[in-house]
Amino acid sequence: MKLAILFLAILGYYQTITGFSLPFIDFLSFSTFIFFILFELSYELANIVFNKYFID
Repeated sequence: MKLAILFLAILGYYQTITGFSLPFIDFLSFSTFIFFILFELSYELANIVFNKYFID
């Protein structure tokens, strides 16, 4: 899943520079990529906090 998001974000960046597009396929914008990165970081941080304070 993370590789697919990274791939779509790279193609989205390439699309903004060159205007490249494929029919029926939308690529991710840079802001959407940042949103996914922040989501993943918060998910990992929540996992660490949960394991530290609520388990054991």
